[in-house]
Amino acid sequence: MSYDRFESYIKKLENNDKGYFDVQSEIYNNENINVLKKSNKLDIMKPSENDEYDLAIINGSLVIPDEGIVKENVYIRDGIILSIGKDNKKIATKTIDAQGRYVIPGIVDPHVHLGIYESFEKEIETETRAALHGGITTMGVYFGGQHSHFKTYPSIQDFTDSKSYVDIIPHFVISTNEQAYEMGDYNKYFGVNSFKVYMNGIPEMIPDVNDDFIINVYEKIRSMDKDAILCVHAENNSIIKWAYKKVKKEKGDAASISDWTDTHPAEAEVEAIQRIAEYAKMFQIKTYVVHISSLEGIETLIRLKGNNPYIYGETTSPYLSITRDCCNKNILMEPPVRDKKDVEGLWKAVGEGKVDTIGTDNVSLTQDEKKINSPVWEMLPGYSVLETHLASILNEGYHKRGICLEKLVPLITKNPAKIFGVYPRKGTIAVGSDADVVILDINKESKVSGSKLISRTDFSPYEGKTLKGWASLVIKDGVIVVEDGVSSVKTSSGKVLK
Repeated sequence: MSYDRFESYIKKLENNDKGYFDVQSEIYNNENINVLKKSNKLDIMKPSENDEYDLAIINGSLVIPDEGIVKENVYIRDGIILSIGKDNKKIATKTIDAQGRYVIPGIVDPHVHLGIYESFEKEIETETRAALHGGITTMGVYFGGQHSHFKTYPSIQDFTDSKSYVDIIPHFVISTNEQAYEMGDYNKYFGVNSFKVYMNGIPEMIPDVNDDFIINVYEKIRSMDKDAILCVHAENNSIIKWAYKKVKKEKGDAASISDWTDTHPAEAEVEAIQRIAEYAKMFQIKTYVVHISSLEGIETLIRLKGNNPYIYGETTSPYLSITRDCCNKNILMEPPVRDKKDVEGLWKAVGEGKVDTIGTDNVSLTQDEKKINSPVWEMLPGYSVLETHLASILNEGYHKRGICLEKLVPLITKNPAKIFGVYPRKGTIAVGSDADVVILDINKESKVSGSKLISRTDFSPYEGKTLKGWASLVIKDGVIVVEDGVSSVKTSSGKVLK
């Protein structure tokens, strides 16, 4: 008989000495046991020697976030990981031999936008299917707009339940007084505990808010739940307005994509991070700075984190892999991609364990919707990077810079899951966790072409670039959904996670 990792805790829980499980490797710790204890999932794990499993993954090297790489088999039934061990006599309906390959948790992308340039109803289907091809099985989606979320979210939830191929963590953008007033009820009735404000918005799309508004939002969060989190687009709006006018006046319609970067100076990011960190400490509310793009920005965050336990920082895979020197207009984004020094500075922070998460800030749109042939002043920000998220991180981090998987994997799995309250259900390979698993083809090379993406988009910021390291097999809820780039998913199974 092989045993699970949480043998000692389960024995204690059941108050007997039968020992349903046998630990094959010392890879658990008190944190995991305590977290699983709170997850209310341990009571289902009582397999007998004769149990049959739906799926077995054998001979693979499991990358278990913050614990290391271990050679273990994984046994799955009813969408849950029920056993981890080396007993090859266990019976499974289907067995996958992962010999020579790495097995990681399904990726949790904390930062995605849907329904901006196309209807949410359409994109929740097309873009979540695309996400699976990139190994993403859970994603945090930001829901904005100027109306009360009571008017808009019920239909969003319905579409997610009926059309999504991945699980969704909802983040509510708070940009109006009505939305701020209703925050407590969003938490009470929708189970949403993640909110977002824009210190600098997108003209004619997303309004920015002043400090008094942000302080009011903090007070609302403090009054409802200390576990709630505020996500922040941290850029100083006044600095950006000044820089934008200056560059536009100097360059006019001849402005290049490189010039666009100068409209969002790193100083705007630095100042806003400093300011929001002070508010986080003042109110003692967990605060998550999204898409840090600059060397100066990440250095500021690192310095502030030294005496501020409330501040977290995210960067994105495009900021870790693209510079403005590529001169391709389809990389226009807010904040903009920057210089090589910024890419290297962000990777240095990743290697030192100073970045909390890596997301995508995915915004799916076509070249026509982006106005790709217009002057940069008329173009719209965004790019589709769900399918290339994992590959770009492995290409740039693992292969080019030698950063080990033990450091990279937690940033795209456990850390976002834990910060947003869905760990250990998501973000790890553990008994009782959802059976969302990715098997890597770490050395596979593939040239990116927008025309071949599953996304509804028709371009990629990595157009024509060869990336090394892709998902070869993706499992969602214990079911194989993508294998060697071919989708086998028949029906949507996504859920809203509360």
